[in-house]
Amino acid sequence: MKIKSYKYKVGQKKDGKVIIESIDRKKFTSQVFDNDMISYIKSIVPSSEKVAVLVAGGPAIHHSDTRNVNNLAVEGSVVVRSQLGYNSYNIARLFEFDIDYISINTNTCASSMYCLYEAKRLFQEGFTDVIIVAVDLVDDTQELLFKQLGIDLVCGDCISVTHLANEGIASIDDVVWKWNKDSSPMSVSKEGYDKVISSLDTSGVDFVKMHGSGTERNTEMEIEAIRARGVEGKCVGYKELIGHTQGCSTIVEVCIMLDNENFTKSLVLASGLGGFYGGCIITKG
Repeated sequence: MKIKSYKYKVGQKKDGKVIIESIDRKKFTSQVFDNDMISYIKSIVPSSEKVAVLVAGGPAIHHSDTRNVNNLAVEGSVVVRSQLGYNSYNIARLFEFDIDYISINTNTCASSMYCLYEAKRLFQEGFTDVIIVAVDLVDDTQELLFKQLGIDLVCGDCISVTHLANEGIASIDDVVWKWNKDSSPMSVSKEGYDKVISSLDTSGVDFVKMHGSGTERNTEMEIEAIRARGVEGKCVGYKELIGHTQGCSTIVEVCIMLDNENFTKSLVLASGLGGFYGGCIITKG
């Protein structure tokens, strides 16, 4: 499968986070798309009628600062309108063609990597187009989680739409998805990343798009696993630049990599809450 086209928006640094200031945070996932994003969504033309839309997000508690139960009596339908199923339905309706399959993944930091893994299987089943929509917005619950856990992490906003097809500007040659019995669901390990890297053909890799969670220890574990497998490519992470966009992070960082890096073959890594690890190989052309 190949990356045919994409469009994304990330935020700017402000008050210890990276946010898109134009977004009204009292609105919901399907309503954060501005005219540019909607125009791109409507411009996508699938290769055939067998099309899937995969929606990636954070831990399914974001996208609405009206989740406080004290506000529900006033807002009424907000308890329904903040549900990811409802919003995925509205996202799908933005496309001007019929969709055969839609699914949701909210495995926090590895959500869109899992979407790539799912897309691989869908192409094997005869799908010709898979569109990954990834939305994650910084809110108070997100920041409180990391504060309570003592994790110094800069969170970031992202809205991303990526069209995968059988032709395009870059090829996703393989995708793997693994689980590891780590000591904590919030940490990562060298062993977890090693399971992914050892399952991919890393010969000739000249660039590594690290997950780079933004914490020193986790980054050290990732680098140790990369070097232990003899991968010599330049290692880069983007979370210091755009913040940790959680569910969006893999797919938007791949887009940033394609826009800004000179490489032939890239190893892309991700990890997520709960001992989940993923990776893929991307070649240009």
